[in-house]
Amino acid sequence: MLLLHARKPQRGFVRHYLAPGLLLMVATKSLNAAFLEHQTDSTANPENTPKPNHDPLRPTRIETENIPGLPSKKDHSNMKLRLLVPCLALALLTIGAHAQAGLYLNPSFVRISNSKADTGPFAFLGDNTTSRMFYGVMIGGYYDFYHAAKLDVGVDIRDNIIHGNNASLNDFSIALRVSPKPTLFVFKPYGELAVGAASSKPPTSSVHRSKASIEGRVGIDYPVAKHLDLHVIEVGYGTADTINSGNFGSGISFPNSKLLSFSSGLVFRIF
Repeated sequence: MLLLHARKPQRGFVRHYLAPGLLLMVATKSLNAAFLEHQTDSTANPENTPKPNHDPLRPTRIETENIPGLPSKKDHSNMKLRLLVPCLALALLTIGAHAQAGLYLNPSFVRISNSKADTGPFAFLGDNTTSRMFYGVMIGGYYDFYHAAKLDVGVDIRDNIIHGNNASLNDFSIALRVSPKPTLFVFKPYGELAVGAASSKPPTSSVHRSKASIEGRVGIDYPVAKHLDLHVIEVGYGTADTINSGNFGSGISFPNSKLLSFSSGLVFRIF
């Protein structure tokens, strides 16, 4: 006997991704249409007079808008803008209902090095020093917005505040986060690629300077309770353009500093 089996569609795909996507498309089209109508109205003839060669038997746009009982262009725009708000809200609620998020406040240890030694009041690592350890705290959170059979994708936003030898570095970054699954022994590994802005201050001056930073990270979390993960270890490596004497007319150029970071602690999962 020949049996034919029809493959059932994945309901999760429709509910988790297709429905929010369609809602966002409707909201975007409503916003674009309202914006275009607003532009058309703002560039219309200020005297509201029809063109001389128009057909007298065919009412103009101005005449049509003034017919009692018919909705005007402004009413259509307001209706489309009112449609935008519930569509966006419903899409965000649909996506958020299946997302995962966590918050953390953990100690941070960063070894900062530079291949060229600096001297003077703006030497970030100190006079004739090419490497130094910095210590501080790392505060932030992650939000996984996409879930597939083998991985989760999200965003990680954090601020790493560290000090060493009276110098300081405040590195604010936004990272793309990828977590593979399933894994052995319930460990939750992840990888991140981050870009941000690093504000550095030398040890003997109050001057701050902010420049771009980039960093790659890998880490492992271990769930210990329903809403609590042990942040076993995270290791990061990146570069940042820290403050140096070359920023103040010394005529000497310095390469970007290298950052090798380590952190561990707790992660509080919201949902």
